[in-house]
Formats: sequence, structure tokens, C-alpha cells
Amino acid sequence: MTNTDAYKRWSYVPNKMLPETLSPGPAAEFEDIFAAILAEKNRASKHAPSAVGDFLAWNTKGKKPPLFWCFNSWAEPFLLANHLDENQPLYAMGSFSGITNKWGLKTRFNEPLAKRYIESVRQVKGASSFLIGGNCQGAPIAESMAIQMMDDAGVSPYLLSIDYIGKRTYRGQRFMLFGRESGFNPFLSTRNPIEFWSERNSQYSWDFLEGKHGTYFLEPNVQKLAEFISEKSREATPPQRNPFRALWDRFRLRFVQPSQLH
Repeated sequence: MTNTDAYKRWSYVPNKMLPETLSPGPAAEFEDIFAAILAEKNRASKHAPSAVGDFLAWNTKGKKPPLFWCFNSWAEPFLLANHLDENQPLYAMGSFSGITNKWGLKTRFNEPLAKRYIESVRQVKGASSFLIGGNCQGAPIAESMAIQMMDDAGVSPYLLSIDYIGKRTYRGQRFMLFGRESGFNPFLSTRNPIEFWSERNSQYSWDFLEGKHGTYFLEPNVQKLAEFISEKSREATPPQRNPFRALWDRFRLRFVQPSQLH
């Protein structure tokens, strides 16, 4: 690995979002690729607890903010789910990894794939806040999902990623993980990543997993990853109002004169 790989690796992801709609020819090609992603998902579904839309799902009755994660391999969500709190819902989707080796298609189809996955996010009911994440090639898809949801619906998912520098501007919270020995770790390059991120984000943080790229769903890294997810899930949980304060507020509004309210 050269010391510029952390940035060069993501040259296929443009700094700005591309149109989500496709002309008829590319749209047909996208549908073929998406069908291949779903075929892989369907094969893996035989071993998953459940499925929702285009996702495989774990812990769907959990009360924590759900995590929607774009994986590179269908083995990864099974490995991660084994270490998540049973109260942490996980919805797994697939990236282009192993489906196509054409980087131009991964560039052009990133936003349409993200948009398609958002349709499945809408099928998950009752979540007032949630997290969206991805590792490696799944991370730009997760990033696009978060940006589209903020632009189109005004919601701002907590955005998580592994070994991805974050190419696009995101106005919500962003948390990035990197392998300490990974060629995708921008802190091992000569370019200052903090300056790079500050130009694109207002709320961002980062931390590290041990080892090299591709080891994050294996023990012991996967336990640490699950701990980070639990931490960010707590941060994404809306604060609960004290029920006695709610009763007091109703009392004040009903019986106290406006001039007496403080």
C-alpha cells in the first residue's frame, strides 16, 4: 500500500451526488445488477431470522434505534449480529462488491441503489431515530442514503462507516472507524484528514479498530465494533421526557394564567 491509497481508493466516488434517476438503458442494467444483489440476499436469507423489504433482519423487536448497514459480504451481518445486544435491531443490505467489477457502474449506480434501499427503510415502522452504516464499498451507499434522506425528508440518520474517508458533505452526525494498520486509514497518509473532513462535515468523529482492512467482523475486532455501535446507538436515542414533568406542563397550561408562566 502506498501512503496515498486512503484517498486514491475512493476516486470512483465523486465529491458531489449524482442524479438518482437513470435513462432507460442504464436503468435496465441497474435492475440486472440489483437483481443479482437480491439473489445473493435470498440465498443468505435461509439462515437469517427474518427479512424486511430488501433487507435481512435481526432483533426486529428491539427498542434501540435500528441500524441499517450495507455489507460487502453476506457473511458479515451474521458475524456482527452474534455480538449485538438483542435489543439492537439490525437490517442488512448488500453492496456492489462481488456483483460487478466495473467501477464506472459502481459510480453511476451508487445513488440509485441508495434510493432503492430507502424504500425498504420506510417499511420499518416506529423508529423515531436510526443509524445508517457501511464498510468499504458499502460505506458510500450508506452515505448516499443518509444524504438523500436528509435532503428529501429532513431526517438526519447517525452515519457510521469503516475504512471510508467520507467524500460527500453531510450535515448530520458522522462517525468513522479505521483499521490502525489499514491502507484505507487516512492518518497513515501525508494529507491531513481533519482538514479534509472539516470542509465536508460539521459533526464528525473517528476512532480505530485494530489490525488491517478486512478483519473487522472477525474476533476480537467484531466485539469492539459492536461496542462502538452500542455507544452510537445510545447517542442516537431521543431523550425521554419525565412523565411527571409532562403532567406538570399540562397542569400549567390548563390552570395557570399566561402571565404566571415562567
